[in-house]
Amino acid sequence: MNVKYYRNSQEIKLKNNISMYNLYGNEYKMGYDYGYFNKENINILNLYEKLCDSIKEKKFNEIDFNYIQRKTNNWINKLDKNEHIDFIKGMSESLNINFKKILFVIIYLEIFGYYCSIINTNDNGKNLNLRILDSNKIICKITKQFKLPLNIINFNDKYISIKYYLMANHHTIISNKINYAVKSHYRNNLINILDNEYPILFQIFKLFKNSNSIDQFEKKIIDSSLNEKMHILSYDKNKMNLINLHNQKTSEKKNSGKLYISDYSKIIDYYYKLPKNKLNTLDNFFELNEILPTRCRLFTVINDVNNSFIYVNNFIEKNEFVKINYKATYNQEDINNLLEVAENESKNERINFNYYICAIFMVLISYYFLV
Repeated sequence: MNVKYYRNSQEIKLKNNISMYNLYGNEYKMGYDYGYFNKENINILNLYEKLCDSIKEKKFNEIDFNYIQRKTNNWINKLDKNEHIDFIKGMSESLNINFKKILFVIIYLEIFGYYCSIINTNDNGKNLNLRILDSNKIICKITKQFKLPLNIINFNDKYISIKYYLMANHHTIISNKINYAVKSHYRNNLINILDNEYPILFQIFKLFKNSNSIDQFEKKIIDSSLNEKMHILSYDKNKMNLINLHNQKTSEKKNSGKLYISDYSKIIDYYYKLPKNKLNTLDNFFELNEILPTRCRLFTVINDVNNSFIYVNNFIEKNEFVKINYKATYNQEDINNLLEVAENESKNERINFNYYICAIFMVLISYYFLV
């Protein structure tokens, strides 16, 4: 295990190309630190070019590609004024890359499509969630070619996002109040996606951040104008909701038992009909992870909600689970100190910037009088 520190943030490199980040401060500052840790990892401009070529060659004709570019530009121009991309702007400053290029990569990687299995079980107060993220051959090839690391990002100890670097943003979120995982069918429903005011995962994430419970989150989703062939499974220690966003929004709620959505639902149905699989155990999920098809699998996450453990399998690198206690980051005193450091550094940066502007102004005045 390799640990690095930058300012008040921490990077922990685990095995199988999995990295964990503990980031503290405002969105911009966390994005800057995240970019700093990944400065030498990925050539984003090469990744951008590869994505554009793959979309044009394998996916869409020239007319469709130009339409996607126009729509993406409209989204980015709107997002430029949106505080929810301050994290990406911090990254762009740290990496010295135009933030629009980073947003293009994030949005383009969403267009290809993800095919997932999400299962939540809650029996006798034991809550477990299995999230398998599958994609397609193009995404798998790009992930392998650029060796995109699987990231577990802890934001101010408020929530955790599990994603690849620049990919699958806000698909899998874990927090004390609300957990959710998204299953989408982008390839089959591109027109609906592009008709949304903003990229749909940005909007879902915004609703998550503005919600205090899964019921409130569900209501905000149902009341929103989002329309896509997508399911969201949200859960906490006591209940779970499966929300269907397509056309007429509906939600299935349970306090116990099982809820799941998958491209392989028939296999899961059969599995749970077997007498030996009636119990709600981690072994069931480990076994399902092996049974379900893996031809385009990217990663698997099992969340043991009651015990604050996650089991992460970066399948595209190696079919092996890494156990992580996501509460074992810093204690509360450490967190308060780190947040204070982050705030003080922000103030110092503003003061230094003001001094810098004053110095430039004085030089210009001096030059004017000397001339």
